[in-house]
Amino acid sequence: MLDSQKIIIDLGSVRLELYFEDDVPALVRSSFALGVMNYSRADLERFRARNEKVKVRVLGGFRLGDDVSPALAMDVVDSIRVFGLLQARDDVKTALMQTGRIL
Repeated sequence: MLDSQKIIIDLGSVRLELYFEDDVPALVRSSFALGVMNYSRADLERFRARNEKVKVRVLGGFRLGDDVSPALAMDVVDSIRVFGLLQARDDVKTALMQTGRIL
């Protein structure tokens, strides 16, 4: 199995990450968490450097760091679905909502 096709299950925080490479150039990383998940600017910049998009599903709370710009979020976030609390700068939330990336 290629690294880009691996499935990671971390039962310490009940996190599931699935990565599948498709016919599209960008890889979409799917993450599921029960509890709290945080992505900082550094996290999103690492995803962008690897040409990855993130699809986030959280039951609990999800936070994008205060240093995450709308442009960076738009480059990296495929979609976000939170059953609980979503924290991000207002301009980041607005950009993501206007493009339908917050479900």
